[in-house]
Amino acid sequence: MRKILFCFCLCLLISGCAVSGTLITGTNNHIHMPSYSFVAPPDEEWYVDQPSDPYETVAVRKQMGRIIFMMQFKRNTAFNPVAVRGLSARDLATDYRNAEKNEMIEQGVKKGMYVLSDLKMGEEEVGGKTFYTMDYVVTRLTGIQRVSLYLYSPPSSNNESFILAHYSETNASPTLSFKKDFLSVLATLSPR
Repeated sequence: MRKILFCFCLCLLISGCAVSGTLITGTNNHIHMPSYSFVAPPDEEWYVDQPSDPYETVAVRKQMGRIIFMMQFKRNTAFNPVAVRGLSARDLATDYRNAEKNEMIEQGVKKGMYVLSDLKMGEEEVGGKTFYTMDYVVTRLTGIQRVSLYLYSPPSSNNESFILAHYSETNASPTLSFKKDFLSVLATLSPR
């Protein structure tokens, strides 16, 4: 599952694809998936894609020429629910983030595809929910991508599943950011 998200983001960085999907307005900004819902910013040139997949993936994008801002959400389920029963949400998130970091190093850095820098892991409260975070920067010949990964394990999930929220800024200057929009969406994120 990590490879799917990693490859999707990498393809966007490489291709600089055009914005597709449905323009988000005040009448369609409540996004409902089987396991979670959220409210997207209306009337601000954000577009949404909701492909039909078992991971309940939602992509919300804004594009300004070669600059792409993206919010992605999906449900991740533990491969071995028995193995994670004794883990706390923090431990599960730490295992996931470490695996994600190791995969980026093995699949990208060591193969010379990009440079990974400014990697930081932490914890942040947004909208009364605790998210386990990982921020990093990916630099390649075709551009730079700043990424924030937020993991939320709903108490009712017994840590057997969690919601992954991923925000990225591709080819944007450090002063141009829509992370405040992403954080406002996280504040509305609700497990179902």
